[in-house]
Amino acid sequence: MKIKMLFDRVLAKELESKNTTKSGITLDYEGLNNIKRAKVISVGTGNLSNGGKIPMQVKVDDIIMYEDFASVKFKDGMEEYVILKQDDIIGIEEE
Repeated sequence: MKIKMLFDRVLAKELESKNTTKSGITLDYEGLNNIKRAKVISVGTGNLSNGGKIPMQVKVDDIIMYEDFASVKFKDGMEEYVILKQDDIIGIEEE
């Protein structure tokens, strides 16, 4: 499937959430279940504001974190995807 996102929308494929940091610390708190991870598949070109363009901060293949309630979910076969606005992305995982 190929979908072109518009404006500040992001299409991403859900990933399993990490509960352990690289240093081995286990994250175990109630709010963790609301934080999700996904790999970016497609991004829009950015949004317009006051005659200017707000650029996208994420790019294809970035691993992003977002709150579960902020996404629209859909399935294509066995694959589960989410659509988000850029403002609803909490962060980008870095190596």
